[in-house]
Amino acid sequence: MKKSTEIPHSVELEMEVLAKLFINNDEIDTVSELISARYFYIPIHSRIYEIMMQLYSRGLPASLSTVKGYISREFTDIDVSQYVKELIELASPFSGIEKLCFALRELYLKRELIKLSERSISNCYDDELKLTASVCIEKMESELFNVAINSGEQRTLQHLSEVTRKNMKNLDAAIDSGRAISGTTTGFYDMDHLTGGLHPSDLMIIAARPSMGKTAFALKIAYNVAKHYYDEKINKAVAFFSLEMSAEQLGARLISMTTGIDGHRLRNGMIDKRKELPQINEKIQEINALPILIDDTAALTIASIKAKARRIKRTHNVGLIVVDYLQLARASNINSNTNRVQEIGEISQGLKAIAKELSIPVIALSQLSRAVESRDDRRPMLQDLRDSGNIEQDADIVCFIYRESYYLSRAIEQNDGLSPAERGELVNKRNMVGNIAEILIAKQRNGPIGTFSTIFEGSTTNFLNMERKD
Repeated sequence: MKKSTEIPHSVELEMEVLAKLFINNDEIDTVSELISARYFYIPIHSRIYEIMMQLYSRGLPASLSTVKGYISREFTDIDVSQYVKELIELASPFSGIEKLCFALRELYLKRELIKLSERSISNCYDDELKLTASVCIEKMESELFNVAINSGEQRTLQHLSEVTRKNMKNLDAAIDSGRAISGTTTGFYDMDHLTGGLHPSDLMIIAARPSMGKTAFALKIAYNVAKHYYDEKINKAVAFFSLEMSAEQLGARLISMTTGIDGHRLRNGMIDKRKELPQINEKIQEINALPILIDDTAALTIASIKAKARRIKRTHNVGLIVVDYLQLARASNINSNTNRVQEIGEISQGLKAIAKELSIPVIALSQLSRAVESRDDRRPMLQDLRDSGNIEQDADIVCFIYRESYYLSRAIEQNDGLSPAERGELVNKRNMVGNIAEILIAKQRNGPIGTFSTIFEGSTTNFLNMERKD
């Protein structure tokens, strides 16, 4: 088989695409969604396309005479008039513009794969870089993902007109949807009201002290999002990276949560076979239909989470990633000089990078410092995160969970020198508080902060909306 060493490209194909756009500017909307200037191998073709896009985005006609004026100033060594004339003559009435764009894309992707392979080979040979094999693999996988999922598009400088056009497209979609939120629903209407739902590229941190229900709250959001995808026939999935609990434990929680059956009874088989077992089987069938993927590998590095996230995005079109929890992940580049704060900082930055790269929301759970326990008011504050790397800076949204009933119950059980009157007062207070769980939005980069209440059912580790008051 004869192998060509020529860089994959087609001058005629590039000229024909441009010719069709000159003849019919109405095709620009279609073409702009399929290709970009970098798809053209010949510099003058890339520049012509770029100028046409800029003119069109300003509402001006991308005519031969206008574009020719720009090109003549930049390519002085070319007879632009003759070149443009030849370009127009190449326009075929038989070829569809989309088919031509796909062919152009194929050649571009081949060039990108060749460059990627050359860089990967160079990294492996370069002793001065001192890159480990795993780092070389991560770099190659990251670049290969960009080629596969983004058609090789790398984030680059964008003219503001391109950005605002996308803003208007998103705004129109939000208006047409008729919903009061612009992102994906969390299933908690007060949370959606405050945040507008879950948004692409956002890193949300859900933090709390132990036993507040971090995993339960995140699992309920994951369930709600997956159910939304399923009900609305949206071809997306939810990925839950559980570094603490096993997949089976999460599955048991979902069954308890959806059936309303006490988790302790489920674990120990204390079930009424006639009344409750059919209900359990029915709910399991419903859960099985939901697009939820669980990875319960322990002690994952942030590099491993990135690699897995890219693969899941490619294979299952993941729309939400949950990581439980941040402090159990490991940094990828650890040496004797790396302290825990730096390690956590790398992990939180890596999670934000995943959200941006995949253009999906990422929810990460986090522990809080013990300083919370030393205060009279144990509601968490942002300063309780500051001993944990750059979590606060990297997060777009920081949520805290606070359940006063937990602390009241603990004080009653410990009974440290309480008089009967004091104990009775605590019991009364706990009864008044009931099963309310406060969710505090302490930081929101693009919206207000605030607090809302939910109901926490301890027996089923389930969070529920408060009853609406009209």
